[in-house]
Amino acid sequence: MAIRQTLERLWAKVFVLACTLIAMLPISPWNMVYPYRDSGVFLYIGWRILNGELPYRDIWDHKPPVIFYLNALGVALGGNSRWGIWIIELVFVLVAAWVGFRICQRAFGSGPAVIALFLWLLTLEFVIQGGNLTTEYTLPIQFACLALFWRAEERPSLWLWPLLGALFALAFFTKQTTVGVGIAIILYLVIDRIKAKRGKTLLKEVALIGLGAGVVGLLVVAFFAAQGALSDFWSAAFQYNFVYAFSPTSVKIRLHPLLWGIEPLTKTSLFQFALMGVLIALLMLLYRWRMLAHCRVLLTVALLDFPIELILVSTSARIYPHYYMALLPILSIFAAVALWAFFTFLKNLRISRRMIGLFTAGILFSLAWSVYAGYKRQVKDFHYLEPDPAVLYLKTSSSPDDYVLLWGAETSVNFVAQRRSPSRFVYQYPLYQQGYVTQEMIEEFLNDIIRTHPIIIDTKHGPTPMYQFPIMSDAIQEKIDFLQAHYCVVDSIGDWTVYRYHDHPCPSNP
Repeated sequence: MAIRQTLERLWAKVFVLACTLIAMLPISPWNMVYPYRDSGVFLYIGWRILNGELPYRDIWDHKPPVIFYLNALGVALGGNSRWGIWIIELVFVLVAAWVGFRICQRAFGSGPAVIALFLWLLTLEFVIQGGNLTTEYTLPIQFACLALFWRAEERPSLWLWPLLGALFALAFFTKQTTVGVGIAIILYLVIDRIKAKRGKTLLKEVALIGLGAGVVGLLVVAFFAAQGALSDFWSAAFQYNFVYAFSPTSVKIRLHPLLWGIEPLTKTSLFQFALMGVLIALLMLLYRWRMLAHCRVLLTVALLDFPIELILVSTSARIYPHYYMALLPILSIFAAVALWAFFTFLKNLRISRRMIGLFTAGILFSLAWSVYAGYKRQVKDFHYLEPDPAVLYLKTSSSPDDYVLLWGAETSVNFVAQRRSPSRFVYQYPLYQQGYVTQEMIEEFLNDIIRTHPIIIDTKHGPTPMYQFPIMSDAIQEKIDFLQAHYCVVDSIGDWTVYRYHDHPCPSNP
């Protein structure tokens, strides 16, 4: 009897942990020895933070600051390896999985919650793109916001509102487009309170949410202002993103990547289940069915959030699979709705609880089997991310004190080789972004190279052709001429070309 009670208490925790490990082990350092491009940038910035440098002022990137300091913690824990940041990722996804499971279990029952959890964690494998990305770290925040708001509506408490605001702000300062849940909650409050003629309540709740968000925002602003980097923070994390996201593009160009981006979400059938759940939830709310009345608040917020998330994820015409991690919380809710309807049908047929349990296990096995081949390919793809030959070259042909410039977007090489970049523009996308780059930025970058004499590796990256900037001037051309004269070809690494500085002009350069 005691063993049975223990199993009943522990089975959910064990299941959530097992599913999380299935999702996260393929990107662990056991299997994946080398970070993807974006993750390499964040790891490099985390490493440099530990060496006294400051994001935006000393290292340029256009993400909000939370991910940089998470990576600093990870690098510190892992001793300059990926182990520390992977453990942090594991904890964040585990928290998201547990909170999401508890939401669905309470709303729809254990069976739908188990399968919905399994679905979204399997789907995570197809959109995580090597991990350590901003949308991954907002998953527990999104689930927590849904859980806290549901509780606040059922058992009003003043402290929950500023806590919600603080979570909204944390999500915003991790990735600006992951505030869909926050927008949906505010929209729900406006509609519900105005409909109930509770204007004063609405003002109080919004003010408390604003207080929590404002405290977090003020702390972030004050931190960078105290370091003299507020303008750099604004320029990189906001001005650049505005230019990047709203560069002229047609609706057709935006719709194509949006539709393409949904494809990875369909590999496990999560998106298909979620669409059925959206339809069921709409019918229940429109016709005021009593079924699921206890979670009507949750369903309404989820219905508001679904189109908001799609709009936010399509703000950039350049869509990557990891952007769609932001949809996973809401898709898991709607998948659970569809599964609840199915389990309700089974119960109405008077099928025993034991048979329903066996049927649940069968569904889990079928889903796992259907995606096994794709999952195996993902594991293999991550495993083959071996250290770049450039890392081996730098470790044998340079010293730890040497500056190394990867001309292109390969900052991960700097991190893995533990070689500093000579410029805060550790990758050069901002220097090629028309509408953002200035003559002063280009001159700063070229002056850094002239001052520090780094090893330069031209990665032949199409968007960042060496010395071919969108803005040219006599001063810029003079610096380029000097670098072309004094940087001589000394080696090659595959298709990449290695240059080193010489005091005297090079006899010839290809």
